[in-house]
Amino acid sequence: RSRGLGDVYKRQCVYDGETLVFDFVLPEGQCELSVRGIDNGYVVTETFDSSDLVAEVFVGTITDCEIELTTQKGNTYSGVLYVGNE
Repeated sequence: RSRGLGDVYKRQCVYDGETLVFDFVLPEGQCELSVRGIDNGYVVTETFDSSDLVAEVFVGTITDCEIELTTQKGNTYSGVLYVGNE
């Protein structure tokens, strides 16, 4: 089933300039993350485990992007992150 990023996280995805940080309410096992730049189509894909409830995923420098997260529990979460790089 598909949900927005805010449905699974205590806070929405946070980007610190190189890393996306996700806070899970409940662990959902292995997660596959896809980040696609809206303006340039640049794609980053990573796999990580959500068992610690906080996941920090290095993605490097990104621009405004669409995020899709698919979990081992069968859920897919998506959202848009506006970074504000100009």
